[in-house]
Amino acid sequence: MKIVNGVATTKPERRADKTRLYNFTKVKKSRKWLKNILLSDSSSDEDDDEMTPEKMQEMLRIHKLQRQCQIQFYNDPQLHQYQYYSVGLLSNYDKYHDHHKQILGPKKKGPKDEQKKLEKKLMKAKLKKLKKERGSDELKSPPIHHSTHTLKVVKVKRLTPEQALVKRKRMWMSIVKKEVPKAQKQRTSTRKEMFSNARKLAKECMKESRRKALQFQRSTKDSLQRARRLTREMLVYWKRFEKVEKESRKKAEKEAQEQRKMDLELMEAKRQQRKLNFLITQTELYAHFMSRKVAGGNDTMQKEILQRLDDDDGDSKRHLEVSGGLVTDMKGDNYNSESMKNIAVKNATDAFQAHQAKTKSFDSGVVMRQKAKKSLDSSLSTPDLTMEEELPQPSIFEGKLKAYQLKGMNWLASLYNKGINGILADEMGLGKTVQSIALLSHLAEHHGIWGPFLVIAPASTLHNWQQEFSKFLPRFKVISLKCYKKVSHSYDLPTQQGSAFDKFERGA
Repeated sequence: MKIVNGVATTKPERRADKTRLYNFTKVKKSRKWLKNILLSDSSSDEDDDEMTPEKMQEMLRIHKLQRQCQIQFYNDPQLHQYQYYSVGLLSNYDKYHDHHKQILGPKKKGPKDEQKKLEKKLMKAKLKKLKKERGSDELKSPPIHHSTHTLKVVKVKRLTPEQALVKRKRMWMSIVKKEVPKAQKQRTSTRKEMFSNARKLAKECMKESRRKALQFQRSTKDSLQRARRLTREMLVYWKRFEKVEKESRKKAEKEAQEQRKMDLELMEAKRQQRKLNFLITQTELYAHFMSRKVAGGNDTMQKEILQRLDDDDGDSKRHLEVSGGLVTDMKGDNYNSESMKNIAVKNATDAFQAHQAKTKSFDSGVVMRQKAKKSLDSSLSTPDLTMEEELPQPSIFEGKLKAYQLKGMNWLASLYNKGINGILADEMGLGKTVQSIALLSHLAEHHGIWGPFLVIAPASTLHNWQQEFSKFLPRFKVISLKCYKKVSHSYDLPTQQGSAFDKFERGA
């Protein structure tokens, strides 16, 4: 146990406290002796002896030797590797190993290291032999007889405090007169050398900064020119790109428009063909029912007749991919062959049943028989033109149709659906022009047919047609073309004035 600062501590506790104070993480074999010294107990409780002239001389000699060693250490570049040798133990990060490696470089292993190891082993073996031989010689040597006379004890003469003070003053005076001027001269020379080196370094720094500034100015000038050139090239590129893109878009739109015209024409042709097939099938079914009543038959003939209404084209929706990435999807019609077959069979059956009822009532009298025959002939010559449901007034038609005008528009629409031509033979002033315009608005709204429509009228009523269109159907574009009898004839129009129609688009 030992009392430190009034606290009793054991040796392991003191050792643990010292390990916390110092950084021993990177201490290797070369600095192990320093670690042992720092961890050992110091004899601090011993009383200091009085200052003697001999101790003073010894201290001055050690101080002088220390100065010489310091100068030698700082002047010798080989000893720079031992920087941070002991100071690194007092810091959190020990810089000794990094500094040592930086100066000496990486250690290279080679055949010389192995040779040195062998030499060390041989030296150790030789030392062991010598120690054994010396030990044996000491044992064999005769005992030494102590002499009877005693050595003279030399007494050191102690100086008085006044004499020691005078001697100390002389020594300090000699140091001040000899050592201080030398140190001052050395310090002034080193200071001058430091200032000269600083001036040289400042000049080099100024040259380097000027060189970097000139280089930066050149780079900025080049960057401005490069940026202008890049912007010019970019503008030229985007102008060319927009032009090419515009041309490709126009080309794609033109192709899509042409394809739409072709699809509309094809759809119109199919619709007319289906209407004709429906009328023919309805008539043949009626004839088949009549022949089956007279001669008898089976349903195979009825199936063959109904096959005329089958649509072999499949799906009528077409997808066209054109150049430029545009895809045109033409809206198909909602034709259903099965429903049309059912309607045709129903109409033929109804007509046949009506015929049977009329034939039964024919027995009541000749007059009734003739009337039944006339009604049958009229039903065969003119197909059923009644609409399943009355069509409302089109929303794009700006105006209010009267009841008889709405019936006239429905009659015209039924004629159009059946593919039959008709004539409005109303009296003058009942609105035949308005009914025709209402039919065109119905076709545009429900069937998507926006023209072109050709209206041929006398020159006296042409202005009236144009006014009616602008009043009731302003969404239509109306173009009036007048032709006088004196100037040209009807057979000259396709040859002489055909170019006048080229400037108008057909699908508008």
